[in-house]
Amino acid sequence: MLLLMPARALSTLRKLDTHEMMMLLLLKAPEDSSQSSRPPNWQQQELPLVLLVSHLVRRLYECHRVHVWKDSSQMHLAGYGVGIVHYILLPFCFCDLSAACNHYHYQNTNGPHQHDRWSMVQVAAAVLLCIYAQYQQYRHHKILANHRRLHSKQDDSLVPYTLPRSGWFTSVCCPHYTAEVLIY
Repeated sequence: MLLLMPARALSTLRKLDTHEMMMLLLLKAPEDSSQSSRPPNWQQQELPLVLLVSHLVRRLYECHRVHVWKDSSQMHLAGYGVGIVHYILLPFCFCDLSAACNHYHYQNTNGPHQHDRWSMVQVAAAVLLCIYAQYQQYRHHKILANHRRLHSKQDDSLVPYTLPRSGWFTSVCCPHYTAEVLIY
Protein backbone atom coordinates (compact mmCIF):
# COMPACT_ATOMS: atom_id res chain seq x y z
CA MET A 1 0.00 0.00 0.00
CA LEU A 2 1.42 3.34 -1.03
CA LEU A 3 0.98 6.27 1.29
CA LEU A 4 0.82 9.29 -0.97
CA MET A 5 -0.17 12.87 -0.35
CA PRO A 6 -0.43 15.98 -2.53
CA ALA A 7 2.94 17.53 -3.41
CA ARG A 8 1.53 20.93 -2.44
CA ALA A 9 1.89 19.83 1.19
CA LEU A 10 5.58 20.66 0.83
CA SER A 11 4.71 24.32 1.35
CA THR A 12 3.52 23.42 4.85
CA LEU A 13 7.04 22.22 5.65
CA ARG A 14 8.47 25.48 4.35
CA LYS A 15 6.09 27.46 6.56
CA LEU A 16 7.06 25.39 9.61
CA ASP A 17 10.78 25.89 9.11
CA THR A 18 10.54 29.57 8.17
CA HIS A 19 8.58 30.36 11.33
CA GLU A 20 10.92 28.25 13.45
CA MET A 21 14.09 29.89 12.08
CA MET A 22 12.66 33.40 12.37
CA MET A 23 11.89 32.73 16.03
CA LEU A 24 15.45 31.52 16.54
CA LEU A 25 16.77 34.66 14.83
CA LEU A 26 14.67 36.83 17.13
CA LEU A 27 15.90 34.92 20.17
CA LYS A 28 19.50 35.41 19.05
CA ALA A 29 19.05 39.15 18.43
CA PRO A 30 22.23 40.99 19.37
CA GLU A 31 22.30 42.52 22.79
CA ASP A 32 23.38 46.08 23.50
CA SER A 33 27.14 45.78 23.01
CA SER A 34 27.92 48.35 25.70
CA GLN A 35 26.32 46.11 28.34
CA SER A 36 27.19 42.74 26.87
CA SER A 37 29.99 40.50 28.05
CA ARG A 38 29.48 38.38 24.95
CA PRO A 39 32.22 38.38 22.29
CA PRO A 40 31.29 40.02 18.99
CA ASN A 41 31.28 36.85 16.86
CA TRP A 42 28.41 37.67 14.50
CA GLN A 43 30.27 36.04 11.62
CA GLN A 44 30.11 32.70 13.37
CA GLN A 45 26.55 32.84 14.67
CA GLU A 46 24.12 35.42 13.35
CA LEU A 47 25.33 35.82 9.75
CA PRO A 48 24.75 32.16 8.74
CA LEU A 49 21.36 32.27 10.46
CA VAL A 50 20.35 35.43 8.58
CA LEU A 51 21.42 33.85 5.28
CA LEU A 52 19.45 30.68 6.03
CA VAL A 53 16.32 32.61 7.06
CA SER A 54 16.50 34.64 3.83
CA HIS A 55 16.82 31.37 1.89
CA LEU A 56 13.81 29.86 3.67
CA VAL A 57 11.65 32.95 3.16
CA ARG A 58 12.54 32.92 -0.56
CA ARG A 59 11.70 29.21 -0.84
CA LEU A 60 8.37 29.78 0.91
CA TYR A 61 7.61 32.54 -1.60
CA GLU A 62 8.54 30.19 -4.45
CA CYS A 63 6.22 27.46 -3.12
CA HIS A 64 3.28 29.85 -3.17
CA ARG A 65 4.03 32.15 -6.12
CA VAL A 66 6.47 30.46 -8.52
CA HIS A 67 5.96 26.70 -8.56
CA VAL A 68 3.31 25.26 -10.83
CA TRP A 69 1.76 22.34 -8.99
CA LYS A 70 -0.14 19.75 -10.97
CA ASP A 71 -3.24 18.41 -9.24
CA SER A 72 -1.97 14.89 -9.86
CA SER A 73 1.47 15.54 -8.28
CA GLN A 74 2.05 13.40 -5.23
CA MET A 75 4.81 12.67 -2.76
CA HIS A 76 5.28 9.69 -0.48
CA LEU A 77 4.32 10.13 3.16
CA ALA A 78 7.81 8.96 4.22
CA GLY A 79 9.37 11.83 2.25
CA TYR A 80 7.04 14.24 4.00
CA GLY A 81 8.01 12.74 7.37
CA VAL A 82 11.73 13.08 6.62
CA GLY A 83 11.07 16.71 5.65
CA ILE A 84 9.32 17.39 8.96
CA VAL A 85 12.23 15.87 10.91
CA HIS A 86 14.74 17.87 8.83
CA TYR A 87 12.98 21.18 9.36
CA ILE A 88 12.49 20.55 13.08
CA LEU A 89 16.15 19.63 13.61
CA LEU A 90 17.66 22.31 11.34
CA PRO A 91 17.68 25.07 14.00
CA PHE A 92 19.88 22.91 16.22
CA CYS A 93 22.70 23.54 13.73
CA PHE A 94 22.79 27.05 15.15
CA CYS A 95 23.02 26.13 18.81
CA ASP A 96 26.17 27.65 20.22
CA LEU A 97 27.70 24.73 22.08
CA SER A 98 30.96 26.59 22.52
CA ALA A 99 29.41 29.67 24.15
CA ALA A 100 31.02 28.92 27.49
CA CYS A 101 34.46 28.53 25.89
CA ASN A 102 34.09 31.71 23.84
CA HIS A 103 32.87 33.61 26.89
CA TYR A 104 35.82 32.41 28.98
CA HIS A 105 38.33 33.22 26.20
CA TYR A 106 36.84 36.68 25.69
CA GLN A 107 37.03 37.59 29.36
CA ASN A 108 40.64 36.40 29.70
CA THR A 109 42.10 38.32 26.77
CA ASN A 110 42.53 41.98 26.00
CA GLY A 111 39.34 42.08 23.97
CA PRO A 112 37.67 40.37 21.07
CA HIS A 113 39.73 38.23 18.76
CA GLN A 114 40.78 40.37 15.80
CA HIS A 115 40.03 38.62 12.52
CA ASP A 116 42.72 38.93 9.94
CA ARG A 117 41.99 40.17 6.44
CA TRP A 118 42.07 36.70 4.93
CA SER A 119 39.22 35.46 7.12
CA MET A 120 37.19 38.56 6.22
CA VAL A 121 37.80 37.84 2.53
CA GLN A 122 36.63 34.25 3.08
CA VAL A 123 33.47 35.40 4.83
CA ALA A 124 32.73 37.95 2.08
CA ALA A 125 33.31 35.31 -0.61
CA ALA A 126 31.02 32.84 1.17
CA VAL A 127 28.25 35.44 1.53
CA LEU A 128 28.55 36.46 -2.14
CA LEU A 129 28.49 32.80 -3.24
CA CYS A 130 25.39 32.17 -1.11
CA ILE A 131 23.58 35.19 -2.57
CA TYR A 132 24.60 34.25 -6.13
CA ALA A 133 23.48 30.64 -5.63
CA GLN A 134 20.13 31.79 -4.18
CA TYR A 135 19.59 33.97 -7.24
CA GLN A 136 20.48 31.07 -9.57
CA GLN A 137 18.15 28.70 -7.73
CA TYR A 138 15.29 31.17 -7.96
CA ARG A 139 16.06 31.79 -11.65
CA HIS A 140 16.01 28.08 -12.46
CA HIS A 141 12.82 27.48 -10.50
CA LYS A 142 11.23 30.23 -12.63
CA ILE A 143 12.55 28.54 -15.78
CA LEU A 144 11.06 25.21 -14.67
CA ALA A 145 7.73 26.83 -13.74
CA ASN A 146 7.49 28.58 -17.11
CA HIS A 147 8.43 25.33 -18.86
CA ARG A 148 5.66 23.48 -17.00
CA ARG A 149 3.13 26.24 -17.81
CA LEU A 150 4.04 25.92 -21.49
CA HIS A 151 3.61 22.13 -21.40
CA SER A 152 0.44 22.21 -19.28
CA LYS A 153 -1.37 24.03 -22.10
CA GLN A 154 -0.78 20.98 -24.28
CA ASP A 155 -2.15 17.48 -23.76
CA ASP A 156 0.24 15.75 -21.31
CA SER A 157 -0.30 12.36 -22.90
CA LEU A 158 0.95 13.60 -26.29
CA VAL A 159 3.91 15.79 -25.23
CA PRO A 160 6.79 14.15 -23.34
CA TYR A 161 8.41 16.18 -20.61
CA THR A 162 11.72 17.68 -21.70
CA LEU A 163 14.39 19.61 -19.89
CA PRO A 164 14.59 23.33 -20.54
CA ARG A 165 17.48 24.47 -22.72
CA SER A 166 18.45 27.68 -20.97
CA GLY A 167 20.54 28.73 -18.00
CA TRP A 168 22.58 26.05 -16.29
CA PHE A 169 20.34 23.38 -17.87
CA THR A 170 22.83 23.39 -20.76
CA SER A 171 25.52 22.09 -18.36
CA VAL A 172 23.72 20.12 -15.63
CA CYS A 173 20.34 18.40 -15.49
CA CYS A 174 19.33 19.82 -12.07
CA PRO A 175 20.75 23.34 -11.73
CA HIS A 176 18.33 24.21 -8.93
CA TYR A 177 19.81 21.39 -6.82
CA THR A 178 23.34 22.40 -7.83
CA ALA A 179 22.55 25.89 -6.55
CA GLU A 180 21.13 24.36 -3.34
CA VAL A 181 24.47 22.65 -2.71
CA LEU A 182 26.27 25.97 -3.22
CA ILE A 183 23.86 27.71 -0.82
CA TYR A 184 24.60 25.31 2.01
